[in-house]
Amino acid sequence: MWNEIEEPTGQRGGMLKYSGRVAAICRSVAWPENQQIAKHWLVCALIIMLLAIPFDWIAFPHALAAIVLGHGPVTLAAFILAYRAWRDERSELAQGIFSCLFSVAVMIAAALTGREVGGVNFERFIVLAYLAMATGLALLPLNTLWRWMNAAALNVSLIICQFFNPVMDGTAGWLFSLYFSAFLLACVVTRYLFEYRQIEMTILRLKEAQNTQTMKRMALTDALTGLPNRKAMMGDMARLLDEAQSGSLLSVAMVDIDDFKRLNDTLGHTVGDEALKSIGSVFMECAKASGAICGRIGGEEFLLLFPDTDADAATRALEEAMRHLDRLNIPNPGSRVADRVTLSVGLVTATFGDGSEHHADQLMRVADIALYESKNAGRNRITFMDPSTVESELA
Repeated sequence: MWNEIEEPTGQRGGMLKYSGRVAAICRSVAWPENQQIAKHWLVCALIIMLLAIPFDWIAFPHALAAIVLGHGPVTLAAFILAYRAWRDERSELAQGIFSCLFSVAVMIAAALTGREVGGVNFERFIVLAYLAMATGLALLPLNTLWRWMNAAALNVSLIICQFFNPVMDGTAGWLFSLYFSAFLLACVVTRYLFEYRQIEMTILRLKEAQNTQTMKRMALTDALTGLPNRKAMMGDMARLLDEAQSGSLLSVAMVDIDDFKRLNDTLGHTVGDEALKSIGSVFMECAKASGAICGRIGGEEFLLLFPDTDADAATRALEEAMRHLDRLNIPNPGSRVADRVTLSVGLVTATFGDGSEHHADQLMRVADIALYESKNAGRNRITFMDPSTVESELA
């Protein structure tokens, strides 16, 4: 979809044309605003019609029956149907039909009152009703089909009314209808321009939201490996600790690349960066296979979180990752362990509900101690430590 948004069709300097899918998404995003516009216009139109009853009665008391019938039950019934249709975004068909019906009902109300009043007042009532409904057409967010259907219904109503206009002859009636048809066309085009600008503004908001999300992801992602960075990993660990239930487990592994400084010194930082990327890919595969959360928290340090995983399962996942790395055979001629890149790992597993309180700093500290034990024992290995035992010894 973003490709369709970024590359709309259209001539340079002209109006851009977006696909139907993009336009539909934009209409959906703008639906709350459009819904309010439609409802407010319908309510305003109804209020004006109802307020017209006493004023018309004062001016034309002999036409009271026609005034009440036209401005009352006829328009009120059409209003209720149209207003209800705008409650649901998916009711485009009902919105179109009942908007047309409301326009025609207003024209009928004007014709009833105008005919009863007689003379030039017939034309005045028709013109007022037509202009009000045409203006509404420029505001109602109907789809293209029903916009034109509404315009057609309104124009047909106007033409029919000319046959009952006592002061309009044939030629004048047709010219009169032509002028107002041009005005109606202008309203339809205006609505189209409103809709186009609304789509443009909605797309702009979507792009801004996407850019904001991208920046947030970038702030939590290591640029070199594509893994979550230290901030993201600390957030994930805090979340896992907060959500932990009694009896659940969390295994935490601190990983360090053996003699990584020597790799940079002997082969250069470019090769070192490529090695980091390869190890990042290894841990991504590990995360897919085991459900772990993996991230790079320092230069050559990585952190792996294994939710609901005991020490044995976490060890197996780490061993598979180390075998995968061996198969890549990334050279490290300066290593004191092997001629290829190897890893040292410190692993701890927290059991919740065992009477001990587990905190992120505590687990990280114990995992770091276990990592140094792996280093001291010769590197390229996994060392497991019980956090409660280590904490009691440190205390």
